[in-house]
Amino acid sequence: MADISMAVEAQYELEDRLETLEVRFKVILEDLTSEKQKSLQNNNEDECYFKSVNSKLSKISMFYGKYEKWSRFENQFMNLITNNDDLSDGEKFYYLHSTLNGEVKQV
Repeated sequence: MADISMAVEAQYELEDRLETLEVRFKVILEDLTSEKQKSLQNNNEDECYFKSVNSKLSKISMFYGKYEKWSRFENQFMNLITNNDDLSDGEKFYYLHSTLNGEVKQV
């Protein structure tokens, strides 16, 4: 029984690491894409910025309050929104509120 528990725990840890890597790859890809867009559209920098932020937000899974989904949501949100120094605290709160759904949004 202990072997099964250890295997399940190892699987969860691997899934968390995989999700973290997936988010990091998406961030890198988005940054590369964003840089290319900015170089092509220098005259419209504000529009590129908002497109970049909105496309990052679209990569975050909605969170409905399920405990088993928290780790993935937290990793995505931290990497894409919380650690983004270009966003104000108000914008970060807006994006957090936008990704919550169900009962957890009402808390």
